[in-house]
Amino acid sequence: MGEKDSLTKRFMSRPDVFADAFNCLIYGGRPMIKPEDLREMDTTAIAAPYAEYVEPAAQGAKAKASIQKYRDVMKEWVCMTDGKVSYVVLGVENQSHIHYAMPVKNMLYDAIQYENQVKDAEEALRVDDDETHANDRQGEYLSGFGKNDRVKPVITLVVYFGDKQWDGPMSLSDMLTDTDDALKPFVQDYKIHLISPYAVSEELLAYMASELREVMLYIKYKQDGEKLSETVRRDQRFKALSTETTVMLNVLTNSHIEIPKGAKTVDMCLALQQIEQKGRLEGREQGRLEGREQGRLEGREEGIYRMIDALRKFSLEEDVIRNEIMTQYGLTEEEARRFMQTADA
Repeated sequence: MGEKDSLTKRFMSRPDVFADAFNCLIYGGRPMIKPEDLREMDTTAIAAPYAEYVEPAAQGAKAKASIQKYRDVMKEWVCMTDGKVSYVVLGVENQSHIHYAMPVKNMLYDAIQYENQVKDAEEALRVDDDETHANDRQGEYLSGFGKNDRVKPVITLVVYFGDKQWDGPMSLSDMLTDTDDALKPFVQDYKIHLISPYAVSEELLAYMASELREVMLYIKYKQDGEKLSETVRRDQRFKALSTETTVMLNVLTNSHIEIPKGAKTVDMCLALQQIEQKGRLEGREQGRLEGREQGRLEGREEGIYRMIDALRKFSLEEDVIRNEIMTQYGLTEEEARRFMQTADA
């Protein structure tokens, strides 16, 4: 796993950040999903043993292959609906780059999660086997799913941390080739849910209680130094950004925010001021160096012209003069000709 993936996964695993993201998606920022109501789920337990393949070493023998996928972050939300306890499976896929097949990727993740729930129901059905009603429940046994069984809804959210506008497909239909209009109603679509720095408004971000808000704002305005500086300066929450989140921003945006040794938080306003001051000093030094180099070049050119003028006073042949300045100043023949033509002007 790359550094960006590792950092964003750890960040989105935080219950407050995770809850903020889904409250932003579903409830317009209102804090309906509480961090304390989220339960961790095993992201590695997603497998669907369907496919069959031929193992070369088995000389034609068929064996079961597992389709195994790993979510970035997955939690179960326990909530109250009309006085009843409800369970919802919430999954997050982090993207630091645009994924142009995201609808298919998420569709597969969700399908596997639903299939796992069906398999759990099948196990429970076998445990609750009642031979006296076997005929009545034949359909249930064949399907592995009881008539009154239900699956938990699965919602997947893509959190995009990139510094470009998301221009990938937002649904399966966006990925399809040109299709006969008569066929379209029969092709199932699948949409993705997305939160990205450029798409989410400041009004919506204002509802967020976690550092997801500062991360989105920083990435949103990273390319506009004046706007970023203004945002950080007027927002008090940027004065105490956690070091972990600051490290992630450095990696995601190629920033160079200095983190004091042993510090638990970073004053981003002060950090940006230091970066700006360092940039000004480096700019001045670069200007001095370029000015010095320009002066050296101009002095060299003046020396070439003086040498041409001096040699011509001795009525030397032009090719002799050309060879002399080529040797003295390390010029190519073309450069020497150009200097001599300019001297004639």
